[in-house]
Amino acid sequence: MNLTADEDALSKRFENVGLGENAVENTVSAVEGYLKESAKVGEEQIKSFTDQGRAVLMQVFPQLGIKTGGADATSEEAGQVVMKGEKKEPVWVEDVRAWKAGLEVSAAAQPVRDLSEFMENEAKL
Repeated sequence: MNLTADEDALSKRFENVGLGENAVENTVSAVEGYLKESAKVGEEQIKSFTDQGRAVLMQVFPQLGIKTGGADATSEEAGQVVMKGEKKEPVWVEDVRAWKAGLEVSAAAQPVRDLSEFMENEAKL
C-alpha cells in the first residue's frame, strides 16, 4: 500500500487511544478510522491491513509490558504499563573510595577449555 500519512489527522486519531485493557482494539480502530475517512483507502485493503496490524500488536504490546486484555488482566491493572525488572533505590555516594571498597568482588573469568589442550609437546625445528 503506497500511502502518505497526514500526521495531524493521524495524531488526532491517537489522542484518545489508551493503553488499557483494549489497547490493541483501540489502536486498530483508530488506524481503521483514519484509513477510511482521511486516507480514503478501499475496504479490502483496510481489512487486510487491520488484520495484519492486530496480529503484530498482539505480539508487540506484551513485550513492551502493555496488557492487552488477556485472561491475566484485572480492572486495577488496566491502563498501567508494567515494567519488568526490579526498581532499585538510588544510592547517594559521598565518599567514592569507601563506596568502591564496600562493593562485592565478582568471580574471576573461568576458561572454557584448559590451556594444556593448546600446548604442543613436539619439538619445533
